[in-house]
Amino acid sequence: KKDDDDPRGRPSLDNEVHAPRRPPARWAVEETRIFYRALRMCGTDFGMMKAFIGGRTREQIRRKFKQESKRNPRLVDMSLDPRYAR
Repeated sequence: KKDDDDPRGRPSLDNEVHAPRRPPARWAVEETRIFYRALRMCGTDFGMMKAFIGGRTREQIRRKFKQESKRNPRLVDMSLDPRYAR
């Protein structure tokens, strides 16, 4: 057993080389509109929303939801409320 292994026998990641983190791509206005349409149709099922929002991962959509919930809580609430559905 090596010194840098954990007790379960897995190698330590301390010496691993990781790819540099890319800055997140900004959401275009049209992408945000599509996000709100998808939110209205799918609720918070981010996996399903991914089908509407091309080029974005489920995690990016989840982060967008959290961001919009802080910035525009009324708009998010309206999108999720069935009384406002078209």
